[in-house]
Order: sequence, then C-alpha cells, then structure tokens
Amino acid sequence: MAQDVPPSSLSDQKKSKGLDYHHLFDELTQKLHAAIKNFTEDKLSNEQLKLNIKSSHMEFLKKIEDM
Repeated sequence: MAQDVPPSSLSDQKKSKGLDYHHLFDELTQKLHAAIKNFTEDKLSNEQLKLNIKSSHMEFLKKIEDM
C-alpha cells in the first residue's frame, strides 16, 4: 500500500491530487461568479441564484466524493 510506494511517488501523487482539487475549486468559483453576474444583470431572480449556488455546491461535493 502506501508503505510500498517510494516517498517521491507519494509526493507526486499528493501534488497531482492537490492540483485536481484546485481545478475543481476553480470550476466552482467560475460557475458562482457567472451566476452572481447573471443575478446582478437581472438574468436570474434571487431564488434562481440560490438554487444555482446550491446546485453548483452539490455538484462540487459529488465530484470531490468521486475523486
């Protein structure tokens, strides 16, 4: 298991996983910024914005769970 993997490989895996999390968080941030922009431009109601945020967060949590 982890003990059988050379330390450099563990470090590389951790860096790779960290980058995956950064990309995922960036994706969530972009979606939320777009939703807020649409709200401020009257393209979404307050309730639609809340649903959009909730949906984006649920999708984010699902992707983290699947990693």
